[in-house]
Amino acid sequence: MKRKLIVMYLLPACALLAGCGVFQNAAPTATATYPPPVTTEPAPPTNTPLPSATPIPPTPTIYQPITGKILFDDMRLRHGPGFLFETIQVYPIDQTIELLGYAPGGNWYLVRTADGLTGWMKKEGIDLEGNMYDAPEVAFDDAVVVHGRVSAPNGSPASEIGVAIQPEGDDNPSRQDVGVTDVMGRFYIYLPPGTSGNWILAASSYGCAGSNVDRTCSLIGHFPDAQVITLPEAASAPIEIKILP
Repeated sequence: MKRKLIVMYLLPACALLAGCGVFQNAAPTATATYPPPVTTEPAPPTNTPLPSATPIPPTPTIYQPITGKILFDDMRLRHGPGFLFETIQVYPIDQTIELLGYAPGGNWYLVRTADGLTGWMKKEGIDLEGNMYDAPEVAFDDAVVVHGRVSAPNGSPASEIGVAIQPEGDDNPSRQDVGVTDVMGRFYIYLPPGTSGNWILAASSYGCAGSNVDRTCSLIGHFPDAQVITLPEAASAPIEIKILP
């Protein structure tokens, strides 16, 4: 009997202990975790390209006409850059003009006169208050343009050489014109549209500032004979003239 009672007392006690968690399994201990070790080189940061600056085009310079004065009386303003073009008006010495441009070759100026007319005047008759080459070069297409190049005996360009032209068999000075070579030896002679027939072309004069002149202002070498050209066909290609030794 006593043995039964002991067992009965033990059962409630065990139940109480179980309720208090004495016999429960102990809670698992938390284990610290770490990220896996780095085994590769990290990729470098990607550089984002900055937008490139848009270039700003230069502002074009607006040409301001150069002023000048007429050097001779009865200076003619012409419809084209040549002596054979018709006269627009005649002006006295010291009259003021504005330089608007120059024809290829630099022998003729496109000008505006004090009375508002526009046309062409010969360079030698104008005293400019500035540099001709600051003005624009103005092409003149309404003409028969005889053009070419004069070279020295050594083949270099001959500057300041006058190349004259006149109709074959006609010695009238009013029917003659002259183109003077530039620093590249180039010459341009402008004749009115419709000019045709045989013409005499010859290197016939020079300036002391030319590239084929010695210190005494003597031409180095001598000019070749004149040649006959047929217009307008001969104006389609450059004409070569070579000074002889």
